[in-house]
Amino acid sequence: MNAPRGTSETLDTKPGIHVFNPKGERINYVFIPEDTITNVCFGGPDLRTCFVTAGKSLYKFPVDIPGTRR
Repeated sequence: MNAPRGTSETLDTKPGIHVFNPKGERINYVFIPEDTITNVCFGGPDLRTCFVTAGKSLYKFPVDIPGTRR
């Protein structure tokens, strides 16, 4: 979250896309300036573009490893 909305919420987790390896270790992070991420998918001709919907916005950024259509 970018700002707490109630007394039980904290800012311990940064808002955005957190990427983990199979061991559960965070290996990358992409900041998204919205509190609610609603969808993430890969696209483009080589599946190396990540699309994120959050709030009323659409974000896109390149990735090194191609995603999947599923």
